[in-house]
Amino acid sequence: MKNIRTRWAAVNVAKSGYRPSVSLFATEGWNDDQFAGFDNNTWSVGLTATWSIFDAGLTDSKVKQAKYGVNTAEVQAGQERDTILLEVRQYYLSLREAEKRIETTQVAVNQAQENLKIAEVRYTAGVGTNLDVLDAVLALNQSKTNYIQALYDYNTSKTSLEKAMGVAVK
Repeated sequence: MKNIRTRWAAVNVAKSGYRPSVSLFATEGWNDDQFAGFDNNTWSVGLTATWSIFDAGLTDSKVKQAKYGVNTAEVQAGQERDTILLEVRQYYLSLREAEKRIETTQVAVNQAQENLKIAEVRYTAGVGTNLDVLDAVLALNQSKTNYIQALYDYNTSKTSLEKAMGVAVK
């Protein structure tokens, strides 16, 4: 937005070629020909105005170039806005997906704990094998790892969303 305002200011500067240029000047001089102590100061004040009637299209081309700069800045601002909106949507969807994964992996952890208890009881009763218990432990560890990964993904998505939005998400 600031860049667009700067570009519009450049258009106004370019359009100044259509207007006259006015200069005001004042000078003070000292006259050495007279004796010291006397009023030897001289002042000159002037006003000049110039107006270029024909500049071979230079002002027109500067105005067109400045307006092109405005259009370019507006397109860039639109692209930046679209990029930010896309990032926010992506991070929001990632956050919601991680929330769902937390719920499902928690269910998987509970199920793996229950399967481990069953495998241990079966092994203790002599019906199951040690391999069944080891498989149940491996499945429990894998489901806990998936749960921790889901928590990590949720927190990183939340942080990325906060950064993209510029505000804290509750």
